[in-house]
Amino acid sequence: MIEMKKRIWTYVKKSLILLILFGILGTGLMIAVWSIPQSAVQDHIDGAWEIFRTENAADGDIKFFSYSYGTKLIADVDMMKAAVASDDSKSIIYKAMDINGYSRYWHGYLVILRPLLVIFTYGQFRYLMSAAFILLIIYISVLLKENFGTAVSMAFAISLIAVNILAVPFSFHVSVCILEAFFAMLYILKKYRPDQDVLKDWSFYLTIGAITSYIDFLTTPILTLALPLLIQIMLNIKADIKNCKSNMITCIKNSAAWCIGYAVFWAEKWLIGSMILHRNVLVDGLDKINKWETAGNGTAGESYSRAYALAKNFLSMIPFGSSIKEAIPFFIIIGIVIVSVAVYIIKKMPAVKRNMMSALPMLFVSLYPYFWIAAIQNHSTIHATLWVYRIQLVFIFGIISTFCYVTGMSWSSPDLRDPLSLKKQTK
Repeated sequence: MIEMKKRIWTYVKKSLILLILFGILGTGLMIAVWSIPQSAVQDHIDGAWEIFRTENAADGDIKFFSYSYGTKLIADVDMMKAAVASDDSKSIIYKAMDINGYSRYWHGYLVILRPLLVIFTYGQFRYLMSAAFILLIIYISVLLKENFGTAVSMAFAISLIAVNILAVPFSFHVSVCILEAFFAMLYILKKYRPDQDVLKDWSFYLTIGAITSYIDFLTTPILTLALPLLIQIMLNIKADIKNCKSNMITCIKNSAAWCIGYAVFWAEKWLIGSMILHRNVLVDGLDKINKWETAGNGTAGESYSRAYALAKNFLSMIPFGSSIKEAIPFFIIIGIVIVSVAVYIIKKMPAVKRNMMSALPMLFVSLYPYFWIAAIQNHSTIHATLWVYRIQLVFIFGIISTFCYVTGMSWSSPDLRDPLSLKKQTK
């Protein structure tokens, strides 16, 4: 009992220290980027509005993606508005915390956006995001193949195709959390060791949660937790840590760390903002959350059921436009795939029975997108086709990876980071 109390106190103490440091650093970075003269970014921001007008997206989603619901994107209208101070008479510190009255978010994406807009046009910025996505996807795919085999690498590719990843770089709104999730996956794939100190895990997920809260516009935050966590569980299983209870505890513990980092760091913005702006940012934030989940759109409107939210997000993965009939070929393909998978599972039933229990934590993490959609169903329904449905890439990647593991299709490649494995492979 005494040892447990000491351990809990260690976690609490480290979390408090990290979150206080994050608050200082986050505020300092926002002040720093608002020190950039408005004249240095104005021309490129004006150019962004020209692009939005061309795309007919000045008031909402990018219309040239509207041939099907799942290929729409939300335009970076709010981000561009946030990048320009509406009242230049205010101090830099006030601008950094107020963001033109949109003070309930950190708006930490401006730490990336404003400096880049000094150098690049918005069109060039999109080009850079596309390059970043392509390079990260290739690198992650290579590491997945090295660790788990070709089948898992292909599972990652299929999950990205399902959420139309090629369209995502056109909107920084949608890109920001996915990019963070990719970097978190890379960190786990390169640096994680199953036998390392669990306090490092806690600190990592706390930090990832805090960064998500800092840069996120409530777009696809759950990706930054679920994707690296799924990879971590897969690496545990590969290292022969297959105890279901142990890996489930890992899931719950690291998810708790992420949630604390996300929620507490967001609350820090409300506290710091309230002190600097001399108004109650906390009340404003809680009021907006309440309205979103009781009214539907932040002010007034229809409230949606969880079943409808889940259905809309699922259907958004299937490309069809004005008529559901357009989706029939895809339903046929999905049906054929399901039948083929079922036949293969029956054929490999001995292996499935042997591996299924250890795979349950993977299945648990794969369901995280649906936990998120069910928890904030109104927001997830209204923004399903613009960004939220893309969090289901975790489900697709997780389900296919689980299938590959339980049937013995993958997990065959040696860990090339391990000298002993490399030596055995050479022999």
